[in-house]
Formats: sequence, structure tokens, C-alpha cells
Amino acid sequence: MIKEQMLQDWLTKIKPLNQEMMQEAKDYQVSLAKPPGSLGKLEAMSIQMAGITGRIHNEISKKVILVFAADNGVQTEGDSITPRNVTMLQAVNMTHYKTGMGALAKHFGQKVHVVDMGIYDPYECAAIQNSSLGRGTANIALEAAMTREQALTAVLTGIETVRDLAQAGYQVVGVGEVGIANSTTSTAVSCALTGVPEA
Repeated sequence: MIKEQMLQDWLTKIKPLNQEMMQEAKDYQVSLAKPPGSLGKLEAMSIQMAGITGRIHNEISKKVILVFAADNGVQTEGDSITPRNVTMLQAVNMTHYKTGMGALAKHFGQKVHVVDMGIYDPYECAAIQNSSLGRGTANIALEAAMTREQALTAVLTGIETVRDLAQAGYQVVGVGEVGIANSTTSTAVSCALTGVPEA
């Protein structure tokens, strides 16, 4: 019950975009010496950024890619040809900027922050934030992957990690995940949300 209230408290802090500032940003775009809309999505992004920050001019100098890592219990059903320990290996490699995402992040001067939410295999990597809820989830082919308490803890961990990064000065957070058999679990969630049968 406490975690439910904590989540509700966080949700009440989410404010809508500042429409007045977005209009000012649109007007600013029109005032520039260029054809209207010539910057494409960049213009829309700058307008949305104004709505988020309350400023027309925004400098993004500190960026971070936040990756949540955990193993999916359904992997034991053989639905992935990739071995389970690749979750752990990729999580560690990300902290050394040795993955595709890591190489791009390094090139663009972005920090990579990996959070262990339930990596099954043991590892030694001080750079990984240990917020593990256990050694992977349960197998969704047999039972619920997580308890409600675990799910709430996971969501709150994500919120609090972003809060800590924001307090450390990061202005933009990109979010991702890693976990073998994640296509199966994400498909299951998509089917549950849309009502579309899995096959």
C-alpha cells in the first residue's frame, strides 16, 4: 500500500506541457530567416522542449542512456537461440562502451548507466547499479512473471533513478533495456494491452 501511494505521489508531479511557452517557441521559429518547417522534426522537438523546460532556448550538454537489465524466466522454454548469460555479458559490456549502443553513446559524449533489475548470472562490475529484484523473473508460460509488489518496486526504481540522474545534472535521459527473451515478454505485454492474439 505504501508503494502504491508513492507511485501516485510521483504521478501527481507530472505536469502537462507549457502551452504558452510552446506557442512562444512556434512564434520564434516563424521569426527566423528560413523557410517555415525547413528544419523538419527538429522544429517540433525544440517546441516540445520549450513546453517541458519552460524556456525557448535550451542547451543540452549532459546526456545519459539508462539501461535496465534483467533476465526473463520464459527463456527456459527455449524461445531464444541466445544463451541467458548474454544478458549479463551485454550489461557489463555496456558499461565499457563496447556494444553498438555504447559505441554511439561514447561518440556523442553520452554516459551509459546500467541498472541490474534481475540479472540471473553472477558478475563483477561496480559500474552497474544493483537494484536487483532477484535472479530473473518467473516463467510467464507457467505463472505470473512478477508479483504486484515487485512490479511496483521496479517502476519506483526507474522513477527514482531518473530523479537521481536529473539531480546530478543530466538534462536528457534515453531509456532502454536488455534481457534475453525480451521479445517474448514484450509481445505478451503488447497482446495484453491491445487484445490482439499472440498467434
